[in-house]
Amino acid sequence: GVKDCFFFFFTNGKRILARATSDVVGKSVVLTLKPEDIELLIATEPPPIGEGDNSISGAISEMVNMRSTAQVTIDAGFTLKARISLNIIKQVGLSIGDKVQVCFNAESINVFLDDDN
Repeated sequence: GVKDCFFFFFTNGKRILARATSDVVGKSVVLTLKPEDIELLIATEPPPIGEGDNSISGAISEMVNMRSTAQVTIDAGFTLKARISLNIIKQVGLSIGDKVQVCFNAESINVFLDDDN
């Protein structure tokens, strides 16, 4: 659906806001999000929800350390991959199995028509 300047998408019972850019209502779409546009909070922290913000609950299923970051895979009923600083992971104390809030802005979402459908 559409409200103001945002599209509302529902996937596996989760609502995702994206900036409205073209008429995709009623059509099959693909949503993409860059891993570095995701912020993780411990699930007990209240998410900072503002206009155009998304907050989805999930659990960390995998963490792959890189140089100064880790690729963190979150199961939110669908898979999300975040790139998080190792310093943040250490400060917050994130580990596999932790319940988290996945936060990102609607401006970060890319919406494409699904050509396969």
